[in-house]
Amino acid sequence: MKWEIWLAAFGAFTLLSATPGPNMFYAMTQGANVGLPRAVYASFGLISGLCIMMLGAALGVAFVLQSNKDAASLLPWFGAAYLAWLGVRGWKVKETQLPEGEVASTQSAKRLTIQGFFIALTNPKAMIFFAAIFPQFIDPFRSYWLQIVLLMLTFAAIDFFWQMAYAFGGHNLMSILRRSHAARFWIARVQSLLFLFCAAALAFAQAFRS
Repeated sequence: MKWEIWLAAFGAFTLLSATPGPNMFYAMTQGANVGLPRAVYASFGLISGLCIMMLGAALGVAFVLQSNKDAASLLPWFGAAYLAWLGVRGWKVKETQLPEGEVASTQSAKRLTIQGFFIALTNPKAMIFFAAIFPQFIDPFRSYWLQIVLLMLTFAAIDFFWQMAYAFGGHNLMSILRRSHAARFWIARVQSLLFLFCAAALAFAQAFRS
């Protein structure tokens, strides 16, 4: 891959990754809830899911999803249900159950990673996106898989940077509000509503498409 092509891909990926979405929102909430160091585990899960989506796109799974209506319709509903579950679970937490300060960091790294993995994996639009954008930067006269690996690593690195940026912002916001128990309670409420909104938007988009 020529340097000018890679630089074009780098610029496109940087702009696209910065766009708010379920992945970035999850990174931001975990930065606020468990602190920046442990938000890395959540980001690792997100990146792992994205890598599977990128590999699937490279293998042509996107075309299978487009041709298989059952597979294409079930995955978005699963993603919507998972986001809704996160929202309902957060909403049911009472004010007296909210952790004080850094006690939230007791949430296991495994749980953070798995949650991030499924949030990234249950967004089929990502695979369609990768299947559409990657060919724009592929040189047909060079090794296909070497270029795919380079694009995957580039996108993963850029997305990790933005996830950490969102997590940093969430962590700083919570640091300011941590002195107020009521503020933490309402921040948790807003987070739950945003998860439910993402779930409803995903379900509505799928229902409208079908």
